[in-house]
Amino acid sequence: MRYFSLTFGLFFVLSCSKVPTEDTPLVQSQGTSVTFNVNMSYQIEIGSFDPEINFLDVAGTFNGWCEPCNDHILILTDNSIYSITLDNLASGEQIQFKFRVDGDWSKGEFPGLDNNRSYTVLNGNNILDYWFNDEGGS
Repeated sequence: MRYFSLTFGLFFVLSCSKVPTEDTPLVQSQGTSVTFNVNMSYQIEIGSFDPEINFLDVAGTFNGWCEPCNDHILILTDNSIYSITLDNLASGEQIQFKFRVDGDWSKGEFPGLDNNRSYTVLNGNNILDYWFNDEGGS
């Protein structure tokens, strides 16, 4: 019986102790993501955005204000709605950002103003809907 207890105890300890590897991280992701949806229909209507030649990106605290880069380009997902989902943000993180046409600050939102958009990331899936430059929508 003593042999059985010792063997069972050793088996239990060895089977329950797992050393983390690169494939098994110490902290599991909570599934936090932020999706930006930007309606560009008004910009298209007034001629300041042409989907055939222009692109839309987002620059902010989460990517070092993207100077210079084009790694956060939004894609057309629906009728004049451009979207991107970021999965590398932490719940509780305060982010600031702006949308830009062609990655150009002179074609960014709120020209001449120091206004940035801001948002505090919540746990789970965050879906944020905007009109570019807050024009054209309610």
